Amino acid sequence: MKKKIYKKYRKSKLYYPSMKLLMRILQYKKPKDIIVFESNVGKHVGDSPLLIYLAWLEYDENQKFIWVYNKKFPKKYKSKNTKCIKRLSIQYYYYIVRAKLVVNNQNLPYYVLINKRGLYLQTWHGTPIKKMQNDLDNIVGRDSGYLSRVNLAASRWTHLLAQSTYAGECFSSAFKHNAKTLYLGYPRNDLFFNVKNKESIYKKFNLNMDKKIILYAPTFREQGNVIKKKYQQELPFNPHEILDSLSEEYVFLIKGHLIANIINVEFDEQVIDVSNIQDINELILISDVVITDYSSLMFDAIHSDAKILLYPYDLKEYEYKLRGFYLDYKKDLPFKKCYTQDELIKGIEDNTINNYQEFKDKFVSYDDKNASKRIVEYFVSELQKIKLGD
Repeated sequence: MKKKIYKKYRKSKLYYPSMKLLMRILQYKKPKDIIVFESNVGKHVGDSPLLIYLAWLEYDENQKFIWVYNKKFPKKYKSKNTKCIKRLSIQYYYYIVRAKLVVNNQNLPYYVLINKRGLYLQTWHGTPIKKMQNDLDNIVGRDSGYLSRVNLAASRWTHLLAQSTYAGECFSSAFKHNAKTLYLGYPRNDLFFNVKNKESIYKKFNLNMDKKIILYAPTFREQGNVIKKKYQQELPFNPHEILDSLSEEYVFLIKGHLIANIINVEFDEQVIDVSNIQDINELILISDVVITDYSSLMFDAIHSDAKILLYPYDLKEYEYKLRGFYLDYKKDLPFKKCYTQDELIKGIEDNTINNYQEFKDKFVSYDDKNASKRIVEYFVSELQKIKLGD
């Protein structure tokens, strides 16, 4: 009976206004001794929020945590003081506005309030190459109220992580936030410095260790058909033809973006769809070749042993019609750029060793194996200044 009443209330016109009223009242109360984590709008337990959570568990297993996750919380990450709640539930609004710290890698809904005495760490999910939000000359694929909503959401951040000074400057202009920028590195990239045994990752994804791996992970494009809130994107090359042309044995992993599906490709044992795998860094770690275009993943892949190739087949259209860049794409990115399928094949087989140290120093200078630990230590100190309530 209670479930039926809740479902009816949840679907009613009263639900969101009442949740907003609840938050307006509770935001002035002293925060509770809880920390809330959310990753990829509740669809994922991963990325930098997960690494911070795990580091905090090591520091203090008695700390109370809330994870926003719409499925069953993974047992391997569960602690005695970790509670899982669904996004946009009553508990969701209650715990976020009562938390002493909220950690997220994307924006909360624009109307969600943070406790007036609490902290909100925005880890974001990558160093930008392509322009974002307030830096866009033309916003494609969004309604007229989009910019005001995301600006309001960003105005509630108290702290923002950045991988480099460059990233911090881009975030400042793109989001026009008032948060304190923390140059402490990206926790999710701790993986590249700490993994000693890659064999477990091969087994996790059921991949053959005897074959080399090519990972293709393009950014999304705000164009094409949208089905179930995802853009439908065509693969700009034939992976089977590429595999047939290579002198060594490879498998091709195709990773669609979170809000984009890759279509027009036949998946099999040689060409594998890994779009449902959320934490791409594990895939990068075991890859011999990483191919992308305008995705920030290149700033993470630079820490791996993989060869990084760029395939900007639609560079002019993307730069002038869709997004534009913070960098000079051709001059500032040191990775080999391939514009045709034949150039891509040559790029894969090219054994030239490149030194990317200058690029690392400029764009990923704060990454190392201890970013998660540094962030926990920082916020433990900051949270001691906050008076907690019941």
